[in-house]
Amino acid sequence: MEAEEIYRNVILLTFPTQYELTSTLLRFQEYYESPEFKGKVFTVEEFADWYKKITRNEEFTYYTDWNGFNFPADALGPFGHFYLFDEQMPDITEKEKAVVETCERITKDRHQLFYVLGVHEEGGIEYALDHEIAHAFFCTSKVYRDKVLKVINKIPPPVWVDMVKFLKEHLYHPSVWFDEINAYGATGFPKENPLPKDVCEELNALFIAQKDTMSN
Repeated sequence: MEAEEIYRNVILLTFPTQYELTSTLLRFQEYYESPEFKGKVFTVEEFADWYKKITRNEEFTYYTDWNGFNFPADALGPFGHFYLFDEQMPDITEKEKAVVETCERITKDRHQLFYVLGVHEEGGIEYALDHEIAHAFFCTSKVYRDKVLKVINKIPPPVWVDMVKFLKEHLYHPSVWFDEINAYGATGFPKENPLPKDVCEELNALFIAQKDTMSN
């Protein structure tokens, strides 16, 4: 695992393989945005049982389903990050400990002010990284977030039906729906795009402008 602060308060973790990425960051991510486990402590086995049931699959496919991860600093709390939480995840692994230690080393005294991204090197890193960066901008910049929300509010009601269906199918907690619309709208959907073209163009323009701002 390689780690770098690619923008102020935005840490990128890069893993050599998809399996190493997903197996390491699963509980951080799902603590942050799972419709079932958000804000809860849980074991990987508990999550796997639920995931197989909700995806109607006899096999646990999570490790090959996802290519990018994103979560705020407080998702590290149940893993011992600066002792922010009394309730800790059971059976914390060495890989999970390494994530916390790496983020603490980079951010030092910025306990809750940073955002973590994760990608892997086995393919599609550029798309996955842009998608995750869009999440980081949405959550760390109020100015950017307010501009994005104004664009999202233009989405016609009939389109919302398709968008909500997409978000539910991809197992996102309602608390991150606007952020997911931001990221998918700005950087593209994996398959069919349910959003109007003009909405995506505006979101993409805001994303590109924010990248330029953060790079200067």
